[in-house]
Amino acid sequence: MKWLITGGTGFIGTELVRYLQARKQDLTLLSRRAVPGPGAVLGDLAEMPPPLGDGEYETVCHLAGLARRPWRTSAREYDRMNLEGTRNLLRALDRLP
Repeated sequence: MKWLITGGTGFIGTELVRYLQARKQDLTLLSRRAVPGPGAVLGDLAEMPPPLGDGEYETVCHLAGLARRPWRTSAREYDRMNLEGTRNLLRALDRLP
């Protein structure tokens, strides 16, 4: 199965990635930080549509988001990361055949 995982370097994402790698799944990780290894794509969902190709992924798991306490970051940054990032992903999925 071919997976696209956003937020694969976060708290939940690292556990999911470890689990899927142990089961030899084909993974692409979209992350704002550099991730070593094959299948890693550097990007920010809030600034760009995700690399979904032509529907090559069987499963998309969206775990990306700004998890810091809202009072420790600006509301604008929190919304940019969590709302706009999710909207960009949903728009990209909606365009698939």
